[in-house]
Amino acid sequence: MQALQFWAEAPLARRPIWIWADALLPGARWGGGNKAAVLGKQLSDLKAQGHQAVVSAGSMGSNHARSLALACCDNALECHLVLYPLPRASDDGPLRCRQMNEAGAILHFIQDASELSATMISIVEKLEVQGRTPYYWHSDGDPRYALPAHRDAAYRMLEAWSNRNIHAGEALRAGAAPDVVFLATGTGRTQAGLLIGLPEATRLQGISIARPAERVRQDIEQGILNFLASNADPGVTDPTSRFYVNDHHRQGGYGHYDPQRTELSRQLSSLAGIEFDPIYTTKAYAGMCALLDAYSSQSVLFWHTGPNIMTKTL
Repeated sequence: MQALQFWAEAPLARRPIWIWADALLPGARWGGGNKAAVLGKQLSDLKAQGHQAVVSAGSMGSNHARSLALACCDNALECHLVLYPLPRASDDGPLRCRQMNEAGAILHFIQDASELSATMISIVEKLEVQGRTPYYWHSDGDPRYALPAHRDAAYRMLEAWSNRNIHAGEALRAGAAPDVVFLATGTGRTQAGLLIGLPEATRLQGISIARPAERVRQDIEQGILNFLASNADPGVTDPTSRFYVNDHHRQGGYGHYDPQRTELSRQLSSLAGIEFDPIYTTKAYAGMCALLDAYSSQSVLFWHTGPNIMTKTL
């Protein structure tokens, strides 16, 4: 598939838009997207630092957990995953659990988030008793790796944007970069890294899929400030005043979504050739469409954060 696609008749949008999926990665087998970008940079360093096992957590339908299991398999690292059920029934749960298991991950199931901390501590303690050196993997990866990885993803998109063929009949001006970039925002780490890599003229609009906007904004600002403080020559000025988060389309928070999103998910996945899941990318896409009237004369790009492989038959 092409990483940069032009949708002349984008569903729900009532106008043409661009879609970007960063599938052009060595770790595309792991699911591509924002998760694999960080995995590719960090796992080799963990091995060099003496870690033999990775411990993490996610839902039974987690793209992060599936990607981490596959990446650890390829890097000969033992992988322990603590999994909790999604808030609603989903075909993704059993299928992705099977993929994690087939990759060699050791799965630990819990029924409620209140069990998470004690379960994680127990796994780490058992590994340490065995003489292993485990590493706790946050779902977004270490920000020292995550922000540069997402910054580099922004650079790849800009290169593709500059080399694109302008489609006949496209009623958008051909600028050096998109005027507006929309994406699904969870913790905000991906948005922070993209912000560092995108030019000042591009508006980066996050659609929160779970958390209040103010919480996301605080985490993005802190992540960027930490990055600027720890890099002698980061190559960017402080961009904390030029990003936006909209939290009006959370639909109840993580794992919750309108049942109509299931059909939209199938429609978008079929059109794109990659999976649009209802929890992140489909919810954010619908949120973007609700805001597009404000950008009638601007070029708009939707950043697909992953997964970049089909996990089920549409």
